[in-house]
Amino acid sequence: MDSINDFVARKHGRSKVTYYDDRLRHILEETYGAIVYQEQVMRISMEMAGFPASKAEKLRKAMGKKIQQIMDQLYPEFIEGSVERGTARRSRSRSGTTSRSSRSTPSTRVTQRRTACSRTRRPT
Repeated sequence: MDSINDFVARKHGRSKVTYYDDRLRHILEETYGAIVYQEQVMRISMEMAGFPASKAEKLRKAMGKKIQQIMDQLYPEFIEGSVERGTARRSRSRSGTTSRSSRSTPSTRVTQRRTACSRTRRPT
């Protein structure tokens, strides 16, 4: 839900659009620098870490279903691939944990998207 709030704030100019890395600009441009869609996770893992499409899909699926074991398994590969491609190594404080809460069921996601759409049309 944080990504959707970031998206809305950035869309209406209440927050500055920032990108973690300039290589992500073309992936995150349509959502104002916020990761909103699962497809963006796939594209980021392919761009930043050099994951093949099958491994990027595995990561996307693990994040979507909150399968911590698979995310923990792919984390070192993602970091190593990212470092090889020129990204500075950082601590694991935020990465490696799911970005969504346990309330993220399919029906909740539909509600979140509808809320985001209505907020972009009628800002609070």
